[in-house]
Amino acid sequence: MIQGEQMKASSVGSPASIQIDWPALSAALRAQVFAVKSTDLGDTVRPGLYGVLIDTALIDEVVTLVVLADGSVSLYVTDGSGCIGCGSHPEVASAASELLRVAQLALPAAGKTTNKSLPPANSVRCFFLTADGLCSAQTPLKAAYRSDLPLGALHVAGLHLLQTIERTGAGRSLQVEFQMAARERTVAQSLTRGVEACLSVGSAARRLRI
Repeated sequence: MIQGEQMKASSVGSPASIQIDWPALSAALRAQVFAVKSTDLGDTVRPGLYGVLIDTALIDEVVTLVVLADGSVSLYVTDGSGCIGCGSHPEVASAASELLRVAQLALPAAGKTTNKSLPPANSVRCFFLTADGLCSAQTPLKAAYRSDLPLGALHVAGLHLLQTIERTGAGRSLQVEFQMAARERTVAQSLTRGVEACLSVGSAARRLRI
């Protein structure tokens, strides 16, 4: 559903000749989320809120969690790591559905926006994809752990989803997927043998824990 890659790959030479700008790739995938329309997600998606993007900005990186109403769940990190295809796991799908429910409750705290930039360090910015347009709201990182606040409850639901992905091992590593697209499959299989598919998810989850 989210299409397009930004990569530089040489078709000649050893695997080491392949160069991919991972941060640029993550940024491009994040940017494409904002172009998604409810009609792109299939007939089962009802009008209204159809997606959420949560940017959690730490000191040196931003972790972006994307949940769409068709069950898509992805994770992008500004260092180029991330995970895609997580929503096919039943437990992840359940946690993602709960996040969208909480997002609907938090939506009144958001306002319409055209600003799609990353938030400043030590803050959380939530984007809501709705039939009426893009909305967003921002909160300091400390307040984002308060489940009694609308955005805090949404951020906490996002943490639960992230930890569910980590625990279940759902999804596929973003970097592995694009390595396989850029290399011969046999080379990619040897490259990824013995590597956990979602190692980056565990790293992101640990960074965001209180």
